[in-house]
Amino acid sequence: MLRYRSMLDRTDEEVADRSPELIDTANDQWDVRIMNHMTDSDATALAKVVAALRRLEGGTYGICSECKRAISPGRLAALPEADRCADCASDAEHH
Repeated sequence: MLRYRSMLDRTDEEVADRSPELIDTANDQWDVRIMNHMTDSDATALAKVVAALRRLEGGTYGICSECKRAISPGRLAALPEADRCADCASDAEHH
């Protein structure tokens, strides 16, 4: 047990010694690897989720971007990234 705890302590020290720049670089490299493996569909889905999170932060989540009415809870449960109510989304699809 003592040997295991010693190994954990050393690992914690090594992580603490790493500079924030190295961590940022590793994160950036990971992001690039992920982005290179994403399909167009994946990228579109991710963009919709990010946009929904921004609306949530901005206090406009659940409000239709077209008519400014509330998006139904059922629609948001089915499509949490929805930015239009069912009526406006249907209209947009037909035009």
